[in-house]
Amino acid sequence: MDWGVGKKTRDNVDSMPSDGNMNDIYTTYMTTGESARYLRRSVSWMSRQKDIPVYRGRPNVFRRDDLDAWMTKNRRYEPLI
Repeated sequence: MDWGVGKKTRDNVDSMPSDGNMNDIYTTYMTTGESARYLRRSVSWMSRQKDIPVYRGRPNVFRRDDLDAWMTKNRRYEPLI
């Protein structure tokens, strides 16, 4: 029996990103745990930060672009020597 799993149909091709990579949809918004792993921090550290943009809800979600901008803004340069 053919269930059509993994086949590109007109319905799901039209909703796919232009490059055909569905992973981009899932990494644009991240939960607190995923965001903590992305920033290499703990979940408790994430909850203490008041200046990181977050979309409150169940679950709270963070946009990858917002996290990248926050990291750039709060970058601290330390000498390697």
